[in-house]
Amino acid sequence: DRGFGEVDYVLGERGNNEERTWESHAWLEQQGILVDITADQFREFDEAVIIEAAGRRHKAFRITNRHKGDFRIYDERTRSILERAYQHICQNIGRNTG
Repeated sequence: DRGFGEVDYVLGERGNNEERTWESHAWLEQQGILVDITADQFREFDEAVIIEAAGRRHKAFRITNRHKGDFRIYDERTRSILERAYQHICQNIGRNTG
């Protein structure tokens, strides 16, 4: 919507069922660049947000799903919920930055 081109939504998993350490994680990728805005939920990532060459620190996650990063691809109900969230985000971007 802002002219940056298409972005992929990537979902990965890691861990093992026997030790009950299974984790999933999602991030965005575009032309070899990874954007992870929730990286700080994992101990090994010091930054809250990571923007870097795709795969460097996320290699431990086995990719289980990759698709176009656009909420409009979902069913009507999901699309409606995500559209409201998207509009709210767009209206508030930049409001709390100095």
